[in-house]
Amino acid sequence: MNSQKIVNLLTICRRAGRLVTGFDVSIDAVRSKEAKYILTASNVSAKTLKELNYLLNKENFSNKVKVLSMSLTIDDVYRCINVNAGIIAICDDGFGKSFERLTTES
Repeated sequence: MNSQKIVNLLTICRRAGRLVTGFDVSIDAVRSKEAKYILTASNVSAKTLKELNYLLNKENFSNKVKVLSMSLTIDDVYRCINVNAGIIAICDDGFGKSFERLTTES
């Protein structure tokens, strides 16, 4: 059920132009202080997560940017927004808080 809500919210966020997809572009959005949240797909590699956390800690963004793990896989993300990405930056506080609520619900 939450997966469908996440899919719907991702689609709306994409249409609103408030998300950035891909590792490098997401890190750039964090550096430019656009992104407040980063979503990770459930099957993103451990190496990618380690590198993401390393960069966020190294550049002192770890307390300014929340990293949320989605129940969606990279393939699920591709099916809903036509982008093959495991890392997605959300550039809107309202959308980010909605994603946070959906990813922490049981």
